[in-house]
Amino acid sequence: RYTYIKLLYIRVGYPYNYRKQNKAPIRKYVPAIKHFVESQNLDIVHDFKNLGLIKQDGKYYDIYNLPTGFVVTGNLDLSGQGLTELPDLSTITVNGNFSCSNNQLTSLEHAPQSVGRNFDCSHNQLTSLEHAPQSVGGDFHCWGNQLTSLKGAPQRVGGFFRCCANQLTSLEHAPQRVDGYFDCSHNQLTSLKGAPQSVGGYFRCSSNQLTSLKGAPQRVDGYFNCSNNQLTSLEHAPRNAGRYIFGCLDNSTQMTAPEYMRYKDTDVHPDILEIMIQNYQKQYEKSDAFHKGTENIKNLSRNAVPQHIIPDSQND
Repeated sequence: RYTYIKLLYIRVGYPYNYRKQNKAPIRKYVPAIKHFVESQNLDIVHDFKNLGLIKQDGKYYDIYNLPTGFVVTGNLDLSGQGLTELPDLSTITVNGNFSCSNNQLTSLEHAPQSVGRNFDCSHNQLTSLEHAPQSVGGDFHCWGNQLTSLKGAPQRVGGFFRCCANQLTSLEHAPQRVDGYFDCSHNQLTSLKGAPQSVGGYFRCSSNQLTSLKGAPQRVDGYFNCSNNQLTSLEHAPRNAGRYIFGCLDNSTQMTAPEYMRYKDTDVHPDILEIMIQNYQKQYEKSDAFHKGTENIKNLSRNAVPQHIIPDSQND
């Protein structure tokens, strides 16, 4: 009777603090749970991860005893269960998304060998990416850990690669091709050596300890943000930054820029109606270009004002 009342309270939504968050299923009980579900012909719709089961093609599978080479055709979610280690999925392929975020993992040992879409191991206690899947078709999220190295990261990521909010001092072992954005902000980087050389979205290295942009990708199809560092020069910045946005706020007031910094090998992008940046405000307050207002900015040549001094206020 007490159990029934307790379950009823949870179902109808009585005070939240009465309910406790589910923990990972106890491995030795999962076969019994699977047998009970199948023998009673139950149709489980939600909370598979709390039962330790996968349902596929009308069958139930034990997450701790998947057949070698098994292919999960959908998503596999192991997030938020207090896991300290992963079930052995090292021979498993996940065609959809795989998430083991918000656990207490210190290692990615036993992670799936391949993930077709997004891989998310954020908010754990990882110090490296060893044993991570080497094929990720979508996004790779490893932010909010304690990473001191990117060793083990795949060399190509089909979507975003987000390693921000860690303890990285180097980008060695980072993917060399990222088709989406690359975010390594809020680390302890002093160099961009090892950064991917091809980034299909934006590149964000803000809030580090960079004194140089040496090693930065030479082409970034989105915006490039190196704000809040210790830069005194924009030498080695990408020669082509897409979307006409280049953010370099909160660096040295003596910053200099090379002449090659342009938008896609042209002069100022025609959509730019305003150019303002903290580092160059004093320098251009005395120039005619600064005072002519936004009406004439579209026609400025690159000799009148550097093309990289474009605000990133939309994103920072």
